[in-house]
Amino acid sequence: MTLQRKTKKGDAFRDNVAALLRAAGFASVEIERSVHFKNIDIQGVWKHNAIDGPLTFAIETKDYSKTLPLEACSLFCAQYGDLVAAGKVDRAWLISHGEISGKGVSAIRSSPQKNIDCFTFAELQRKLFGIDAYLADLAENYPLPCGVFLDGW
Repeated sequence: MTLQRKTKKGDAFRDNVAALLRAAGFASVEIERSVHFKNIDIQGVWKHNAIDGPLTFAIETKDYSKTLPLEACSLFCAQYGDLVAAGKVDRAWLISHGEISGKGVSAIRSSPQKNIDCFTFAELQRKLFGIDAYLADLAENYPLPCGVFLDGW
């Protein structure tokens, strides 16, 4: 795949993530923003249920065809962790189209820099729209008759 095709594919994924954030209620969602020393893929502001005011998010998107490696996650920690530490943004997320290596997830979530995290695109959708809590509530409040099972539950 040529660099131009990879860039278009990555841009399309970035645009999908931005659209998802807008649909979830993020305000001022902008792509390709320059913040401090870093060009970030997406910047969005979350105003809902923020007791201490709006929260600004810097989001890095990765559309890898394979598992996102530790090296990409470590680079995210260093660059975006610095943005959070400097107070340029309140939170930073790494969003991957596919799986993220276990070591990469551990590196981000165990980083001494707080307020950075990573999700796959599917995990982000579930997190933003609360589908897991919704399904758990349905299962608790509307149990299936005895002997009736749903595949995968």
